[in-house]
Amino acid sequence: LDPSTVTSFDVSYGYYPGTGCGFNGCLTGTIPSQVGLLTGVTTFDMYYWGFSESGFSGQLPSELGLMSQAEYLNLYVAADHRTSEGPGSIPTEVGTMSQLTTLTLAANRFSGSIPTELGNINSATITNFALSSNSLTGAAPTELGKLNLGVAIFGLDTNKLCSVVPTQVEALSSSVSSQGGDWSISS
Repeated sequence: LDPSTVTSFDVSYGYYPGTGCGFNGCLTGTIPSQVGLLTGVTTFDMYYWGFSESGFSGQLPSELGLMSQAEYLNLYVAADHRTSEGPGSIPTEVGTMSQLTTLTLAANRFSGSIPTELGNINSATITNFALSSNSLTGAAPTELGKLNLGVAIFGLDTNKLCSVVPTQVEALSSSVSSQGGDWSISS
């Protein structure tokens, strides 16, 4: 199988009838760097692994950025929440995934600042941009103001962000609010 011909990678919910794999952590360990070989993937979905008994650990590989055709990247709750160590920072290379319409990296305990490169995602319209419920710190980068939003969700809430909403980000929507770094933006 040529990995570049794979168009969908979906292990969401972690439940596979008849395989013995359920919410008990059949897929564990790190996400391998070879994931970048899936250059034809348009959907990469690992929704809800973190609430299983295990989940993934380690850093999110920067090679995800090689999936240049990806339109849907969903790693909601993919981290192993039993460990005290989170997955580190969001790789800057995610900002090279220019076709994304959905970016969901919520509830994974990512730390550090939001990469300025995420403002480079230049797909026609981003409908879901969710970095909520992590441990992100600092100010939201003004570069996020470059996103072309047709937003259903733009989530930066439940992080440790600076409570000042940059003017460029505020311009994304008529209703942006921040309460002590707990952001909510709706269209």
